[in-house]
Amino acid sequence: MKKHDRKAKGDNYQNYTYAVIIILLMLFIAAGHFPIRHLWGFNHLIFFPENLVYILAPILLILLLPSVGDDIYKNLSRFSRAIRRHDRIIQLILIGFFSLIIFYFFRS
Repeated sequence: MKKHDRKAKGDNYQNYTYAVIIILLMLFIAAGHFPIRHLWGFNHLIFFPENLVYILAPILLILLLPSVGDDIYKNLSRFSRAIRRHDRIIQLILIGFFSLIIFYFFRS
């Protein structure tokens, strides 16, 4: 396989991935507006204010940019390495604390 063929195959895969993400993003936005019961996890936005959809959609589109995604990945991996340096009990306490914050924001 030539170098050019591998690059073209990678570009096709990236284009396919972006197409799937854009379709999921459109479902995400549509689910915030239609109170359909059977959207299987896409309609969780129905429980939040309608303006949240308009705030989250651009944020999700910005995350598709490779430079932004790489920066987030680097920071998360650095954070993960920092947590792994601690004892197991400290790790569990930190995980519990972050989970508590997430559950607090998504309470109903």
